Parts: sequence; C-alpha cells; structure tokens
Amino acid sequence: MHTDQALALRCLCPSVLHRWAARPRYWPSPAIVQKVVTLGAILTPVGFKGSEFKHMEWRINFNSGEAELVSNLNDTQAKVYDILKMIIKDIIKPTNKEITSYILKNIVLWQAERNPQTRFSAYSLLHWLHDGLGELKTAIAKKHMPYYMIPE
Repeated sequence: MHTDQALALRCLCPSVLHRWAARPRYWPSPAIVQKVVTLGAILTPVGFKGSEFKHMEWRINFNSGEAELVSNLNDTQAKVYDILKMIIKDIIKPTNKEITSYILKNIVLWQAERNPQTRFSAYSLLHWLHDGLGELKTAIAKKHMPYYMIPE
C-alpha cells in the first residue's frame, strides 16, 4: 500500500470553481459539475519546479473534484488515460522525467469536455489515443499545458 501525506488547508475559492462550472461543455453532466463545485479545493505548500521562490509558494488543488471527474470518464476515455500512462511509464519516462500522469489527466479531461460523448466509443479508441499524444507533443513543444480547472 502506498500513501502520500502532505500538509493541506481547505481553500474557499468559489469564483474559480464557478468559472470552471460555467464553461460551455459536453461533459460532465450538470449534476457532476455541481458535485465537483461542492468538493471545493485545498492549498498545499508545493512550489513551482525551478522557481527561486519555490519554498514560499502554494498550490491550489482540486484533488477530490478531479478524482470525481476521472471516475466519471466513460470506458474509452478511461482506457485512453490508462494507455497514455503506460506509454509515459514505459517509453517516455526513461528519457523525460517531467511528464506526469497529472499532465495526461488534463489532456483526457479536456478531450472529454470539448467533445460529444457519442464520439467516444471502442471504435474510436485509437483516434483519441492519437489525439492525446498529439496534445502531449504540442504541450512539450510549447512547454505549456493549460490546467483543466484553471486554464488561465
């Protein structure tokens, strides 16, 4: 069993969550959007990698909401996420330690939000995997990946 403990403070940030909830989307359903909003956020003392002020920085996390979103991915979306994680672990990770499952989760959540759910089927798995790898390639080239909860 693996555990990860960190100091965290409950964070009240209704404007951030309401901006996320108000975005036009295909997914998730309004009920899941509301549930994610009610789960709120936490602050953790984790600085930006490479920052000279890393020791003084805090990060807003939406771990509970993101877990809820991941648990509501359909079968194809969940498989894309799992396959992307396997590709990173076995192929890319030995040469690039900065690509994490967190980045892959963002890619899959953006795919789900921006596309009708009917486009995700067993027959489209390779299409979405290819799309996800393309998004990853773009993020690496630009050194920028918009965070799903707070893209700005």
